[in-house]
Amino acid sequence: MVLPRIVPWYHDDELKELKDWFYSVELASDMRSRAVQRVKSYQSKGSQYLPHVIDSTAQITNSILLDQERSEQDKVSVKLSYTMSLIRFVNGLLDPTQQSQFAIPLHTLAKRVGLPSWFVDLRHWGTHERELPSLEMLRIAAKDALVWLWDHYWNDDELEEDEEEEDIEDEHTASLRQLIQRGKSMQALLKEYYWYWEDGATNLISSTNFQAEEPKHGKRRREPTPQEHIDAFVSDCKEVWSNKDDRQKFMEVFTHQYTSTLLRLLVTKLPGFSQDFFEWILQNYNDQLAKTPNVLSQKFSTWESLERRLLPKFVSSINPNQFIGSWSSWEPLLSGNPSLLSYRFSQLMSNRLADNRDSFKKKKKKRQFVSYQEVENGLIEYLGKHSSLTREADCYNEQSRKQAQIKASALASSPKPISNDMADILTDLASLKRRHTDPPKGEAQWCQHPDWSPRPFGKL
Repeated sequence: MVLPRIVPWYHDDELKELKDWFYSVELASDMRSRAVQRVKSYQSKGSQYLPHVIDSTAQITNSILLDQERSEQDKVSVKLSYTMSLIRFVNGLLDPTQQSQFAIPLHTLAKRVGLPSWFVDLRHWGTHERELPSLEMLRIAAKDALVWLWDHYWNDDELEEDEEEEDIEDEHTASLRQLIQRGKSMQALLKEYYWYWEDGATNLISSTNFQAEEPKHGKRRREPTPQEHIDAFVSDCKEVWSNKDDRQKFMEVFTHQYTSTLLRLLVTKLPGFSQDFFEWILQNYNDQLAKTPNVLSQKFSTWESLERRLLPKFVSSINPNQFIGSWSSWEPLLSGNPSLLSYRFSQLMSNRLADNRDSFKKKKKKRQFVSYQEVENGLIEYLGKHSSLTREADCYNEQSRKQAQIKASALASSPKPISNDMADILTDLASLKRRHTDPPKGEAQWCQHPDWSPRPFGKL
């Protein structure tokens, strides 16, 4: 269970606006300075209530703005600003995880939280060495730090609540929605115990494997362990997935409440989910190009959001060995649906296979490595054949804009009944207008009490 905490912002909309100010390039004006000022106002309410990642984003952004303003006049101050903001960024991430009786190396802690180890080296350099890192290196580090913060905090889908839900849904859809919502509520648990469920984890040595069965009578039943919570959720998902008639609806509900952590879990644990899900994405993508609204276009309204938030997470969740083993079914799916989506997927998958080529050669036999090369060559050939599909992004975005305009105009034209609260407000306004137009009465609204004498405060 996630305990409530005090935060300095009044509503989640403030946090979404702050995210747009820091990261959005579509705004008419640069709002990064305004974002830094808002974070400073949050600090005035109590720095202990401000999450470290928001504070670090503001500090690094402030260093970048200082670089743009004063790098030509005072490079030393700019380098000091960069160095200090990056040191605080690394320390704030790794120090809370240093909970062992003995000090754990920072490189080990960085690996646990997914932080590139060279940030630790840069921190050591800026803290202990006589010379500061070069300005070029600090600029690269600042940009990479902002990208890391985006991927691990700001792009969290919990910040993007689904505002549009069906008013009426059948019992089966409601149960699927509750199942996915249950998975979303377990995100912190899934991230903490990723070693338990992630692909390749054997889980042979686990505390749950050595717990004796407690008697059912005479003792209180123990609380389920985190691993048992994960196993129960995966088991329920597998039960739904085993019924092929439910898969379409399951993928729709999941996409409506999409999170990258849940996507990785489903790809890892549900047999055939990756291929079926990609086929479903392709179908919805083609429907969007054909001017048919669908769940995919509602969740990812632009090609850029689809390319940035879904495709990289999806490709990184696929096991390369399993992809190679099932290439005979992946190849006709890609070749039979040429599109920008298939092109970008093939591009990301080709890069992933290239990164894993050396480890694959060490672990697999020569006969299997030939098939690895065949798959990689097939993806490269597909990319060369369909390189002209990159123009589809504008069509996807245009259809999303048209659908949004149609929906907005429909909402604007539909008459809305006046609520009781609105009727009360209109009545008050009418009475206020009459009060100003009617001639004033002789009686004064305020007059001195006939029997009043001053007394000390609090004494009758």
